Amino acid sequence: MEPPANIPDGQSDNPCLSPEALERLRVQAVSEASDSLFDVRSVEAHLSAAYEMIDGIERDATLATKFVEHLQAAERRCQHHLVLNRLVRRARKCFQVNRTIPDWTQLANALYEVTDES
Repeated sequence: MEPPANIPDGQSDNPCLSPEALERLRVQAVSEASDSLFDVRSVEAHLSAAYEMIDGIERDATLATKFVEHLQAAERRCQHHLVLNRLVRRARKCFQVNRTIPDWTQLANALYEVTDES
């Protein structure tokens, strides 16, 4: 099928197919991939911060609150990584409900799987 006579060759009346639009989509995809890697690093930082608080959370309610806040932040930052997000969410909820300390090995393995994907 040939383009309409009033549109030069190589162009389309659909702006999504223009070279500029394709370049914008490519830049957006690269940016989202970079954001995804940043999210993973942020998740790692929040989980590390929570891990460092373990010794004090039984004695200090403020520290326990900060522990939960770090798990919540990690949970928010890994929304695009469903398995990791579910594990972090479950860890947070279990701690909040019955003070169960998360399985750090399981969380670390899930985090490194996501890191390998990025």
